[in-house]
Amino acid sequence: MAYATKDEFRAYKLQPNGGTTPIPTTDDLLITRLLGVAQAEIDLYCHRSFEAVTTTRFYDEANARMVGQRLYLDTELLTVTSLMNGDGREIPLTGFRLEPRNEPPYTMITLKSSWVWFLNLDAEIAITGTWGYSATAPAPIQQATLELTAYLYDLRKQQNYDVTAMPELGQVVIPGGMPKHVKNLMAEYRRKW
Repeated sequence: MAYATKDEFRAYKLQPNGGTTPIPTTDDLLITRLLGVAQAEIDLYCHRSFEAVTTTRFYDEANARMVGQRLYLDTELLTVTSLMNGDGREIPLTGFRLEPRNEPPYTMITLKSSWVWFLNLDAEIAITGTWGYSATAPAPIQQATLELTAYLYDLRKQQNYDVTAMPELGQVVIPGGMPKHVKNLMAEYRRKW
């Protein structure tokens, strides 16, 4: 599910000061594309995805980061459906715990004492589950998506980009890059590596 929809963007982008001029339907493809671009920029900036995806991820000898019984995940995890060890045996849900304890999203899997990770040149660990920061994007991320999409939508009307000038001379100042308020909305969700 997208962080914001085309209809939400249309409602957000109504003319200011009580105006009700709608965005033309001829812009629908553009809006859909810009919503996708805004979502991708937010994911890149925050170093995480706010859209849950159910899939299987594989960890082999080359990309698995392990310390003892702990496997560090490269993507945040919400739930586990199955966990297959490198030797082809399924590790039951009672054979491991997700960390940090009691608070998804999870970033590590720790095996309980009766299990050991198995990896060799031809083996891989397969984790099937729901991956992402949350099942749906938090409200500040949804708002950031709308604001960033509006910024991108309005950029097409500008003749100059990244212009800084003296407002007292009647020139408009166009900020370069992602608007600061959008960054502020995302600040608490930005993943610290």
